[in-house]
Amino acid sequence: MNPNAKCPVCGASVFFYQSEDGGRVFFDDVGWPWPKHPCTDRAAVQHSKTIYAPSSVSNSTRTDWTKKYTFFRLTSLRRDGGRLHLGLKEITNGVGGFFRTLFSNTERTYTFSEVKLEKADVQDSDFRSAPSFLIEKGDLVADTAILHFICPRKGKIVRARMKRVDVRQ
Repeated sequence: MNPNAKCPVCGASVFFYQSEDGGRVFFDDVGWPWPKHPCTDRAAVQHSKTIYAPSSVSNSTRTDWTKKYTFFRLTSLRRDGGRLHLGLKEITNGVGGFFRTLFSNTERTYTFSEVKLEKADVQDSDFRSAPSFLIEKGDLVADTAILHFICPRKGKIVRARMKRVDVRQ
């Protein structure tokens, strides 16, 4: 995922994702409901008579997704006692991110019920193939969090509530 992409049509700041299968999509914002950027959304363009053009109003009023979410990458995945455990490490950027990684614990562990994952048709490979995971910053201090990730196999964004198991006492 590229959080610093520009729309090739209007030049707006967008979020870009390309799957291993070559599918590509531009998002206006990250997180539910994952709004696609209209300039490059073929379905929206084909079914609409609206012409999309750059707008300083839309860019200035759009929320800054980097302030709302924290990005993670998968570091481990294991099954134990009827639960799937995911180890996640915060993805940090720049000098500030480098120091944050050095001097703070940016790793956390979340767990899912295997039964619930099976009902939702979410497989281990779905977690392994996800380029990154997002958690709303407000959920980082909670016992549970909604984990957002792109699932190439299902062709959609998956949201799953997980329990945090590494909470410090």
